[in-house]
Amino acid sequence: MNMRKGIEKKGHQLRLALRAAMYQRSHSTSYVANHVGISQSYLSELMRGDKPMEHVSDRHLRAFAAYLGVPPVAGFVLAGRLDASDFLEEIPPLKERLAKALSTVCASPSAAEAQIQESDLATLPVPVKMLIVLLYQQTQQADLFRASQAWWESRRIVFQD
Repeated sequence: MNMRKGIEKKGHQLRLALRAAMYQRSHSTSYVANHVGISQSYLSELMRGDKPMEHVSDRHLRAFAAYLGVPPVAGFVLAGRLDASDFLEEIPPLKERLAKALSTVCASPSAAEAQIQESDLATLPVPVKMLIVLLYQQTQQADLFRASQAWWESRRIVFQD
């Protein structure tokens, strides 16, 4: 019984959306099963929570999304296969991003030539530190504050057919 509660929780939003759409459109389980391309008994098990939504194939989740009239990715979100953290990157606090940006500025040839060390900048007020970074960005055509830049640059993504 405890396992069923865990299963119910994972795909609960998709079950609710399907029930609501079926009720609103007066569609039977058989109609939706046929539309999605699965058996009526399998859909019934999914709707009751006897079968976990995480085992539903990608193709069928896309078909559920099409039935609901939402983008395919919404089917994956409703089924609990994706969540907000799959789309959003946590942005580090300003203090942390500013320290990293100043480290980059201090590692530049211009800072070396001027003999500027990170310790020289440590006691400056935050607005002055921001100004230094913004001036560096302007002159170097760099974006030191974009949160996702490091993530994308640190990965080599290969798309396959």
